Amino acid sequence: MRQRATATANAVNVVVAAALCLLLAGSLLMSASLEAQDASIEIQELKTALKVSQKRLAAEKIRAAALDETRKALAESLAAANNEARTERAAYQDLLIKMEALGVDVLNVDPKGLQQRLLKAVRATELEREQNQKLSSQLITLSESVVGYLQASAQGTADPSSRMLVETELRASDVALGLTLPKVKKAPVSVSRARVVSMDPEIGLIVLNVGRKGGVRVGMPLEILRTDRPIGTAMVVDVRDSICGAVLSELVSENDDVKIGDRIQPKPQQL
Repeated sequence: MRQRATATANAVNVVVAAALCLLLAGSLLMSASLEAQDASIEIQELKTALKVSQKRLAAEKIRAAALDETRKALAESLAAANNEARTERAAYQDLLIKMEALGVDVLNVDPKGLQQRLLKAVRATELEREQNQKLSSQLITLSESVVGYLQASAQGTADPSSRMLVETELRASDVALGLTLPKVKKAPVSVSRARVVSMDPEIGLIVLNVGRKGGVRVGMPLEILRTDRPIGTAMVVDVRDSICGAVLSELVSENDDVKIGDRIQPKPQQL
């Protein structure tokens, strides 16, 4: 009986142990299933977060590309503005040189000085108008003499005096117009061989027979010479191909005036 009881107890223990093992295995399986579900959820969340990040990254790339295009456009605009500013500064400096050579202080404008220059310009315009009237009158006289000569020739009554009158008026018209015989083309005059060909003592403007082709530039300081003796200085304010205009800066002596035929040279200290 004791053996049976022992065997029965052992069988019960085995059954209990087996049941416990089954319960433990079930618990482990359930735990593994829950962990698998949690991992699946985490993976899905990570995929969703990855997609959101990828969309944000694409949007940032588009934004960066737009900002880069804007930066390039601004850089091009800045370069164009800098080039324009350099051109304007050069033009401004050239204007300053001309105004200073003319004796105009652009920072402290003198109304009286400007008024005097305006009056001189008006007088110069009036002289030009009178010269045009004289020229017109001379051309009318020439036309009348030519018509008279042609009529006399057509009628056979032309005489040497009428022809002489036409020739005289032609010569007078040449003088009025400043016409000369055609000249042989010459090489440009250099600064060292240039001379004064005209001047206006009222405003101190000197015209020289040398220009851009001879190496003259605006703002160039010049020394005026008579033979080899300096008599004054001037500064170039306007340059053309073969002539230029300069404004008289100062005279060595008040008894000396610039005359047609005086020669020039660049000031030695400015070379």
